[in-house]
Formats: sequence, C-alpha cells, structure tokens
Amino acid sequence: MQQFTYPSWVESLDFLRNRLGVPAALSNATTLVAARARWGQHVHCRTSLHDLLFTVPGDEFPFNASVVVHVDGSRHAVRRTVGGDVHEVECTAADIDRVLDEALEALFAPAQVCRVCGTLSAGAYFAAVFERMHYVCFHFEFEHGDTDRDQTCGVPGCPV
Repeated sequence: MQQFTYPSWVESLDFLRNRLGVPAALSNATTLVAARARWGQHVHCRTSLHDLLFTVPGDEFPFNASVVVHVDGSRHAVRRTVGGDVHEVECTAADIDRVLDEALEALFAPAQVCRVCGTLSAGAYFAAVFERMHYVCFHFEFEHGDTDRDQTCGVPGCPV
C-alpha cells in the first residue's frame, strides 16, 4: 500500500502565492504564514484556492476532527468539526489569525469536562470562556473567590 505524504507548509505556501489572480489564495497564504510559526510542527495543512484544511497528524480521511478556513471576498469562515459537532465563526481579515489560533487550540484540547459539573453544557459565552481557560475547572476559577489556591476546596471532586 502506498504511503501518502502531505505537502509541506512551504509547498502549500508556494502553491498559494503563485495564484496571483485569485485573491482568496493570496489571503490564505497570508493566514498560513501567520499560523505556521505556532502550528507548523503540530498539524497537517492542505490547501485549495479558497480553503485551508487543518487536521491532526495520524488522522485519516474521513477525519475525526478538522479545522477549515474558507475565504469569500473579505469574509472568512473558520469551521471546526469534531465528530458530528460543528462550530463555525465568521470573521474579517483583521481577526482571522486570532480566530484560527483559537480553533486550532480547541482541535488539540481535551473534552470540555468539569470535575464537578461533568460535561460542559453552559451557554455559548461560557463555552468560549471555558476554551480560553484551557479547560481549567470552572469552580477553581469562578467559585473559589479569594480562597488561597494552596488550601483544599470543599467542593466534592474539585481538583485543588
């Protein structure tokens, strides 16, 4: 069986940069340059003229989890898919680097599980806060108040 090799980030950048007549390709090249410093060694990236597809190394098609960046004019859509769950964020060129970074971070993050509450079922705002906190227990951050973090918490199951 033939082993498939993924194009390198440099090859993907060359492909996109050589498409001078396609604004979306040039926009994707700019996005790829910004993402490469942090994510170049951690994710596989595939490209087309209008899309970037990021996957976890070792994951084969059909992918269990992925992040797709789609460019349509000045509009960018970043879609993270994990299993059957899809989370999409629309943004502008000014925000694409931050939004993509958050999506790729979530791609590698563990399941959203609080040791006290169980699986996260809060609203979208709290889900975003939870993701930014790198899945630290909500109770540790929001309910401990001024309690010294070296002291034992009385909430059953709290990781402190």
